[in-house]
Amino acid sequence: MKRTGSRPAPAHRRDDAPGSTPVAAAPRFALAQRVTADLERQQADLVAAARRVRSEDDREAAHHLRVVCRRLASALDVWAGLLGTDRTRRVQKRLRRLRRAAGPLRDTEVQRELLMRIAASLPHYSRLAVEDLARRIEMQMLRRIGRAARAARKARLAKIDRALDRSLRSLEHPAGATVARANAIARVREMEQSARGALASAVRDRQDDALHAARIAVKRWRYGLESLRALDGGGGVATVRRAPALAETRSLQRGLGRLHDLAELREVIEKRIRQLLARERRAEAEALQEALPVVEAERERPLAELQGLLTTRSPVSRRRAAG
Repeated sequence: MKRTGSRPAPAHRRDDAPGSTPVAAAPRFALAQRVTADLERQQADLVAAARRVRSEDDREAAHHLRVVCRRLASALDVWAGLLGTDRTRRVQKRLRRLRRAAGPLRDTEVQRELLMRIAASLPHYSRLAVEDLARRIEMQMLRRIGRAARAARKARLAKIDRALDRSLRSLEHPAGATVARANAIARVREMEQSARGALASAVRDRQDDALHAARIAVKRWRYGLESLRALDGGGGVATVRRAPALAETRSLQRGLGRLHDLAELREVIEKRIRQLLARERRAEAEALQEALPVVEAERERPLAELQGLLTTRSPVSRRRAAG
């Protein structure tokens, strides 16, 4: 996206002045200006995040790229009424591919960090087994850095840029702005309902798949709320009303993210134990087995925090959450 500001509206002839010469049109309606500015800012963030991944020396780059992709995809979902559903889906599809390509690198980064922290609390032989697994994951990271860099290549970013640019062309006229505003608020309300429902089930059942689904739903709700700042430029009364909901989503996301990382780590450890047993390396497998109770114990705190959030915080009303 080469432009840095809102595209000027085309000249038009005033209907109340027959015979008058064409004059410059008024700036695009305020909502379109704010939505465009927000999406262009996020597009710039995407380009910067992809550049970080291509540099291959930034361990947080993959995570940042995934967050940027999710934020932009949620914004496109919220403002599909202005941009056109078919157009936004095409951009979202490309963003999803980019996000998933960076996922394996991010996962291995987190797993290695968790393993090294857990190793410090284990007996000597178990610590050695965990550190050996961490080194193996480090080797995977080195291979995945190159894959993530290739996924974030400039050609792919250019396709996303062009697709988003085509979507923004539909914002030239104010027709439908009121409906689009109402649709955006309604969409975020749906995101909240979905997230709250998924959370209640996940915390009750404590199953990894349900917790993961709740995590994704909460992310969408959070980024959807953030997208609504275009309604008032991020400085109105509605923004203040949305603040408690945003704080809640951030807390929920932290806890659910922690549980997701621990669930994936447990799978990695269990897979390695099976490999060792298949090779009849029972002593190493038993040493690594001692890490699993530590992982399970780590899950208790975020689970308790989530339960506390659900039972002690009253749900934010739809009006206050969505503006």
